[in-house]
Amino acid sequence: TAGVVHASPSARSASAQWTQTCSTTFGSVYVSNARAAYGGGIDLQYGAHQMENVSLAHTAATIGGGGIRASGSASVRCSGCVLEGCLSETGLFSGIEMSSQAELALQDTHFSAGEEESSVLGVNSASGLALDNVSVTCASGYVYSEAATNFTLAMYPWVLYDRYCCIQHSYQAKCTACPKGTYALRGGSTVDPNVTCAAIPYGAAANSASGVAALPGYWGTLYPSPLTIAMYVCPSGYCCAGPESCSPYSYCSGNRAGILCGSCAEGFSQAYSSSECVPDSQCGQAYFYIVGAGFALGVAVYYVYVKTAESSGMSGALIGFYQLLPVLLVATSEERLWEQGIADVFNLRIPTRSNTGAGAAQAGEGLLDSVCPVVGLDAAGKLALHLFIPVLVAFMVGMLYILERKDVCKWRPRVQMHGRFGVACLLLVMLAYVTLLESTFSLLHCVPVMGEMRLFVSGDIKCYTGWQGVLFVVVVVLYGFPVLLWRSVQSGRGAAPLSKDYRAAIGTKYRRGCLHWEAVQLMKRVVFVSVYVFVIDVYVRLLVLCILSIGALFAHATAKPYRRPEAHKFEALLLVASCIIALINLRSAVYVTSATTPTGPAAAVSDHLRTLQFVLALLPAGVYIVHAVAKFKHERELRKRSRSSSLSIALIEQHREEQLPDALQDEQL
Repeated sequence: TAGVVHASPSARSASAQWTQTCSTTFGSVYVSNARAAYGGGIDLQYGAHQMENVSLAHTAATIGGGGIRASGSASVRCSGCVLEGCLSETGLFSGIEMSSQAELALQDTHFSAGEEESSVLGVNSASGLALDNVSVTCASGYVYSEAATNFTLAMYPWVLYDRYCCIQHSYQAKCTACPKGTYALRGGSTVDPNVTCAAIPYGAAANSASGVAALPGYWGTLYPSPLTIAMYVCPSGYCCAGPESCSPYSYCSGNRAGILCGSCAEGFSQAYSSSECVPDSQCGQAYFYIVGAGFALGVAVYYVYVKTAESSGMSGALIGFYQLLPVLLVATSEERLWEQGIADVFNLRIPTRSNTGAGAAQAGEGLLDSVCPVVGLDAAGKLALHLFIPVLVAFMVGMLYILERKDVCKWRPRVQMHGRFGVACLLLVMLAYVTLLESTFSLLHCVPVMGEMRLFVSGDIKCYTGWQGVLFVVVVVLYGFPVLLWRSVQSGRGAAPLSKDYRAAIGTKYRRGCLHWEAVQLMKRVVFVSVYVFVIDVYVRLLVLCILSIGALFAHATAKPYRRPEAHKFEALLLVASCIIALINLRSAVYVTSATTPTGPAAAVSDHLRTLQFVLALLPAGVYIVHAVAKFKHERELRKRSRSSSLSIALIEQHREEQLPDALQDEQL
């Protein structure tokens, strides 16, 4: 039976002839959410029926005719009708099913199909069909098509057929879903019948609601002509974080917006310690600058007055390990890896630890979590702010130099002042080298987006403008610095002053013939940071870094640059740990690029590997501390023995002096 209206012989009253020849008129009728086996809204079997301004919304039939079904000898004339979201569970004739031997005439009628593949209008064996200003709109992801047998397709005024002329004829107006692996942003229609399905681009996934969703690590935008989606890799933590796909395809996380999610939404500013944006009301904290100034002053005083020439090479190797450790890591969750906080200290940054996902501002992980030093700070400004500590340290060293030169600081001698400050500056440049490389390279890393070169970390900024010209000069200097150090240790190259400071800076940790190895270590940093910044595919980046780590281990084993055996062993331990960590994160990169999450036994293996990575990251520091404590105890014991020996010699000399007058007296006598 029909959901609302049903006309059939079973409805006859006193006259069977009346039922066969009855005529009805429906005017200004609205039917919604009705359901039946046939004709979810209206089921007609006999008679002539006129409908005006009839609206059917979300009616359903379990067999056929989700909106209207006409069978037997029922004729239908419909004017100003609207059928919206009508459904047939069998997928046949979701709008109107005309299986009658009579006529069907539609004028000013609109079909709006739901998300199902079916014929919105189906006519079988009708004696006449008339369509005037009839429109069909398919749902997003569906294309429109129509087919007819013995009917001339015409969607314009009144094409009437003699009811006795045609016996075998049919007509269908159909919405067909895009095949698997394809999409259509808008639905096909009679107005735009040329909508076609396009292949889903790499970085996107099919989504039944919007057609296309973004995979983790990707951001999408529209090309206007033809209307298609282009997907781009976005910076880590900017867009979809996974593990599931995100809708819409232009989804941005952490209160971000814009091209590649490179800017903050209105009323938000870039956080210093994470990739998210925080409300402007949380910006401008004074303690950021206080902590930064104290940290910079401590580093400057240590390298000018405390730091001495290194003899073993273990501390330099440890600094290099932790400087490059974040380069080898892949964050597989919303939580920012704690190793980054350790690396911040060795890279002359304010140490922080926080989350990168939503709600990181309320996480409360530490003092500087989600700190926002400046209102209106963006991603490019954040990179420039990473140079805050190195610049401040350079300023502190300059001030100390001026104070000592003017004898303001009477408590420090002026002996070899220029050499001491030169060595300190050279060591600080080496310490800040990775930060200088990463910030400069990131501000020059541009990618094509919709035919334009955009800054990768801040997609709203167009590339190759005036300020980037200055950075190209800085890159030349950064690339040339290791070469200059290499040349400074060579004889006859006219670099004696730099060679003197360089030799004082590296001390006696390298054996003869390997004084250039510090320059090799800086070149290694250049290569690793270049791969980290410019290779945006996570899997490819980790694969290249794995190969480079193994190559660095092989180069160390071949060259054996250190003078002391313990330094060789310690550097080998660090390189082996780097290789294992790189391999662990290469496995994680496979899950990141495939937008999957390990489950079952694979998840247990991932947990064990994460624990192993934690141990390997802490192992070098533990070994170094144990070695330093043992060395301190050994030196203290040597000093005790030295003092005992000195005391014994002094007592002997005193005894000799006391006995000398008596001897002289005896000799005189």
